Amino acid sequence: MRKRSKILVALGDCAVFGGVPAMRNFCGVEAALQLAYVDAESNEPGSQIPNDPELATMTKTRAIQEVVPVDFSVPGCPPDPDVIFHVLAELAQGRKPELKDELLHWH
Repeated sequence: MRKRSKILVALGDCAVFGGVPAMRNFCGVEAALQLAYVDAESNEPGSQIPNDPELATMTKTRAIQEVVPVDFSVPGCPPDPDVIFHVLAELAQGRKPELKDELLHWH
C-alpha cells in the first residue's frame, strides 16, 4: 500500500497507538478475546469466542507507524468527521495540517 500511496494517513487512536485492540499486549490474546466475546456484560449468555480465521490473533498489537511510515496521524476515538475533512483538504492543497485543540474531541 505504501508503495502506491503519495500520502498515508492513520485515522483514530486504534491506528495511532493501538487503542482497544492493544489490550492483548497486556493480558494476552486468549484473555482479551475472553473479555471481549464472553465476559462482557453486553454479551448474550453462553457467548463464545468466534472460531473465525479472519479474527486477528497476533500476539501483539502495534501502532501502524511501527509497520509502515505514516505521513500524518489524525487522533480521536473515533476522529471527528470535520477533523478528517480538514486534514484531507489541507493535504490535498499540499499543506501540512495543523490540528488545534478546539478541533479535537474524544467521544
